[in-house]
Amino acid sequence: MILITSTIRGTDNVLGTPIGNLLVSAGMFCWSFYYVFSSKISKYYSPLTIIFYNFVISLILALVLVVLGGSWRNLNLSHIPSSAWLSIIYVGIFSSAAYFYVNQWLIKHTSAFISSLQNYPAALVASILGIIFFKEKLTPNLVVAATLILTGVFLATSYNYLINKVSKS
Repeated sequence: MILITSTIRGTDNVLGTPIGNLLVSAGMFCWSFYYVFSSKISKYYSPLTIIFYNFVISLILALVLVVLGGSWRNLNLSHIPSSAWLSIIYVGIFSSAAYFYVNQWLIKHTSAFISSLQNYPAALVASILGIIFFKEKLTPNLVVAATLILTGVFLATSYNYLINKVSKS
């Protein structure tokens, strides 16, 4: 439904545009495919090997898009301060490499489903950090969403355990 619905004139664009919704849907499909495919290949390769090839392929695609887009023409690397370079390195190591390594490790040692569940608490943690560091507001919607997220992850990861425990009692 959201995919088909577009902007209502005169109000905020809360449902997006059809092309934007199609891109988001395509991204969700690709991300789901990544989880399932990497679950299959994790039987043969280590998490480090998988993320290495993941990053190499992503780098190649990004470079092709940069060249095709022409955005590199106006780029002057000497004007980028050292603090920005350190930030890029930090984000590359901790927000990308560490995240994908833990993600691949979870896929290898649990399942693609269990590994995908770590995305939901991550959004919650990002919201909490936004409140702490960027003075964002704690709203009733955030409290309800946090409750639903934590309940959903708890039930998804422990439902079979709880059923088995209750049936044995």
